[in-house]
Amino acid sequence: MSLGILRKVIRALWRIKYYLFKWNNKGGCTVKKKNKNCQSCGMPLKSDENGGGTEANGQRSNIYCSHCYENGSFKLPNITVDGMKERVMDKMVEMKFPKFLANIFTRNIYKLERWKD
Repeated sequence: MSLGILRKVIRALWRIKYYLFKWNNKGGCTVKKKNKNCQSCGMPLKSDENGGGTEANGQRSNIYCSHCYENGSFKLPNITVDGMKERVMDKMVEMKFPKFLANIFTRNIYKLERWKD
């Protein structure tokens, strides 16, 4: 392998490392996680008409959708996991999803970041 090709490979690997990992303040690194779904209700973030919820500083949240999160806080702060599951199922049935599919899509809501505590 020529030296030029080896340099290109090393640069490409460093770029991949840069995008996949983030250095923490303790000298180690943590994996960056790109969420595809809202970590409160499970809705695909690409389906959110507002492009995601908003943080307190006005930036878009890449974790929560606009239906769950606005201005840095949850729209329904006291809702339980079961309440969220029921709410999402009702919305899906309203959107003409079969009830058995709505049940399948909502069965793992308890695994999302908001509900892990």
